[in-house]
Amino acid sequence: MNIRRIPIAAGILTLFTLLFVLSNPTSAQSSVTNEPDAPEKEVVPEPFYPQTLQDWLAIVGIPIAAVWTIVTFATNNRIKAAEILTGLEKDYAQLIPTLLRIENETDFEEIFLRPIRISNFDEPRPESLEDRKEFDKSIDDLEKVLRYFFVCENARRLGVNSKAIDRLCGWYLRVLVTDKKNGSWKRPDLRKYILNYWPSVFYWAELASEPFPKRLLIYLNQVPDRLYRWWNGTWARPPVDRAVSPESNAVQGQEASGSQEKSDRKSGN
Repeated sequence: MNIRRIPIAAGILTLFTLLFVLSNPTSAQSSVTNEPDAPEKEVVPEPFYPQTLQDWLAIVGIPIAAVWTIVTFATNNRIKAAEILTGLEKDYAQLIPTLLRIENETDFEEIFLRPIRISNFDEPRPESLEDRKEFDKSIDDLEKVLRYFFVCENARRLGVNSKAIDRLCGWYLRVLVTDKKNGSWKRPDLRKYILNYWPSVFYWAELASEPFPKRLLIYLNQVPDRLYRWWNGTWARPPVDRAVSPESNAVQGQEASGSQEKSDRKSGN
């Protein structure tokens, strides 16, 4: 960030302040000693308005220097924000092939679905060396994407044009976390993976590019999970699995009850 003008403005502000103090004669008059027999002199109050050119320069110059400092600092911040956004765009372009494969349902199921389920401990880790290489490659590509979104989320929290970053990342954040199909999550395993290992990206994805009233409601819904992770650590799993849709929870409950009935019937027979 170019901040060379800020010390100059501060120096000008200090100079005008010194001129204002030195041109005030009240400090010189306070050192006069009063003799006991001498008649008391009538103290004439000084006028409130400035009388000298130095006073006027100090009064006018201090606000001008302050405003100039703020404007210069804001301009430098905009330039720095533009540089950061340009760097994010370059990194984003390198991740587009992986993002396109995640967005395509067929490619996602062939390349990423099984490694994600293994990482979620829903399937056993592959034993063959070739399967492990494919597993590691898929997870590495996914981690690069999520690490990029993590950097973007921290940049927007620092105040680097959060709306522009939301517009840049909003679509693929929706693909990763909030995309739905027929009323249920389109990629529940990926959603679970992001919630478990990248919770800040998960929470941001739910809020990105939403209007303020809706963002407020979504944030209030996130508060229990955020408090739970804050208290137990970011590695803690939430008490309620928000990655699974209510529909899939109902289906799992029906399957569990059906299997329980079958086992009861077998034991009864």
